[in-house]
Amino acid sequence: MHRAARLALPCLLIAGLSCRSSQPASPPAPAQSPNAPAAQRGEEGPPRGRGEFPGGFRRRVPLTPEQRAARRDSINADRQRLTDSLMATIAGRENEPAGQVFKNVKLLKDMPAGEFIKTMNEDYGKAIGRSCNFCHVANDFASDRRKEKSTARMMIALEDSINNAPQFLPQLKNRRGTWPHIECVTCHRGMNEPNHALLPP
Repeated sequence: MHRAARLALPCLLIAGLSCRSSQPASPPAPAQSPNAPAAQRGEEGPPRGRGEFPGGFRRRVPLTPEQRAARRDSINADRQRLTDSLMATIAGRENEPAGQVFKNVKLLKDMPAGEFIKTMNEDYGKAIGRSCNFCHVANDFASDRRKEKSTARMMIALEDSINNAPQFLPQLKNRRGTWPHIECVTCHRGMNEPNHALLPP
């Protein structure tokens, strides 16, 4: 009996496989539009996030170099328009301390107002690739309603603490040129979120 079972088992397996292969093939799935929701396209994403993917994750479509350049130029032009407008409103007061010319200045109060505006444009806005209204409420620069403004203040304080703490950058040996320092662009490289990749996205 035992020997018969050993001989019958391979035959049953082969018969089962042949029956399975003789079944008609299922019809091909209909082609999905690239614009269909991700769940319909059979794509999966991480368990958390926002957008189309399960859990709300949405994949970013990378921009072409031309699209990135056009976006950057548009943001720079917008920021420059706001900068020129502000410079016109403080005409004659450019050399007064920023804390006296503008309301609710908590950092850089003693910087001349004209230099203060240029710093906001060239050092901060350009470094993170955003316009003024990313951190500020439009037409109400003194407002603290936007959380990005408080984040920017913390980042400025962080930058100052790294640049001025004697145990950090001044301890670098065999350096050439001026005393080393960091700026917003050191990490941000023109993007709101610092890029951890070795190559630009």
